[in-house]
Amino acid sequence: MPGIYPDSIRVYDIIGNYPHTTWKDMDAYYKNDISKYHLNKDYTDNLKKLVIFHMVKTFYFIKFADNKTIEFYVQQQMTLPIINTEVFIPCLQALKGYWPDKEIKSTAISEYNRLMDYVTHHMKEPEKVLERNKANFDKLLVFGENYPDK
Repeated sequence: MPGIYPDSIRVYDIIGNYPHTTWKDMDAYYKNDISKYHLNKDYTDNLKKLVIFHMVKTFYFIKFADNKTIEFYVQQQMTLPIINTEVFIPCLQALKGYWPDKEIKSTAISEYNRLMDYVTHHMKEPEKVLERNKANFDKLLVFGENYPDK
């Protein structure tokens, strides 16, 4: 298929076989396969974001995974130029009790600041990106500012 990479097909193969596949299949794919095949960082970053999205939203991995695995994916998201806040926030919330509240709060706020800096200084048309995504990005700031830091 033109424009379709084999790894994209593999992701959709895992998703398409749900519930016969689990978040562990996506986890194994993420950890073992993504970095092997791609030198194109933009493609790899998008593929990582896609896999993490489906682990959280399709496979509900935050209900089943151990804290160390959830922490791994929080840290992975923090390496991506742009995070999906609809995925990042539930992952942070899942770390409650594993991470100190102050760390969850500061991570949310610092990731919001990093995200805004990236959009403002590294995107071709930051105004358009913000027009489309600012409300979603702001959810991360609101989450961080309102998170209790006992």
